[in-house]
Amino acid sequence: MPIIATPANDEDIPRLFEIACSAFARNEHVWDIMWPEHWTPEGRAAGAARMLETKRTTPSTTYLKAVDTETNEIVGMAKWNLWENHKVVSSDPKKEWYFNDEKEWRYAKGIMESFLEERNKAIEERNGTLVSLDILTVDPKWQRKGVGEVLVKWGIEEADKRGVEAIVESSVFGRRLYEKNGGKGTPRRKVKKVNRTGGGDDKKLQAALKKMNVQPIPAIEEVNMFKQDGNVIHFSAPKVHASVPSNTFAIYGNGEDKELTELVPGILNQLGPDSLASLRKLAESYQSMQKSAEGEDKKDDDDDEIPDLVEGENFESKNDVE
Repeated sequence: MPIIATPANDEDIPRLFEIACSAFARNEHVWDIMWPEHWTPEGRAAGAARMLETKRTTPSTTYLKAVDTETNEIVGMAKWNLWENHKVVSSDPKKEWYFNDEKEWRYAKGIMESFLEERNKAIEERNGTLVSLDILTVDPKWQRKGVGEVLVKWGIEEADKRGVEAIVESSVFGRRLYEKNGGKGTPRRKVKKVNRTGGGDDKKLQAALKKMNVQPIPAIEEVNMFKQDGNVIHFSAPKVHASVPSNTFAIYGNGEDKELTELVPGILNQLGPDSLASLRKLAESYQSMQKSAEGEDKKDDDDDEIPDLVEGENFESKNDVE
């Protein structure tokens, strides 16, 4: 099964987008944000149309397809940016990408500003002349068969021809592939939240967040954290800062412990692109609570049919009278 990498045609784009969505599934939050509803037929069609528009209107971008030469099946894809004197410009997401959902659009805008910060810095440091790997994914059925390496080497060879550097932003899933092919860098970092008191500890935390270039995400109305005991830590209108490349989110505000029943069902339409499993679990939990409550109500109703005992009487004495 010899695999080759070659520039994709317009008619290949739906398959390329399908591969990317299948590979990321619901495991990469940034992908969910960049390509809303990509797991639905409507979102899949909208995403493929956006990708095709980029291909047609951006000469510096090359979409690659990895092809199994024995079957002609497209088994992987990549998006390489071949930049020369490229200038960093604002690339805010368009509201129509989010089906005109104002809250989803604002959230995505804040996340993307943080996510692109490191990339834009690398572009400026190299005066806009470099080769950048934007996306690389492989059909899950073809992973660990050398497909990704073929797509990586195509870009490295292009960089060598031009005498420039090749850069990549990697998730944890692709890091080993890039390191194997000469990539160097640092992994995404996480800040572990520790509940401590004292101004000194707070200053250390703020300094650590500053080093990660956390940026504010505007217009967050509420944040809910679901606990294992079924309760929720609820933040109303908190301040949220994030550094997506560092996989770090900071929430500032007064959290309140609330029961799930206090927030359901109003919270259901605020979950965003959470996993279907989590959504199903939440719904089942709510239904269980409802059934339990109905059972208690029914029990109380049945009790209403039982006459009160009169002081000094019991069931035996009643029977004796009769």
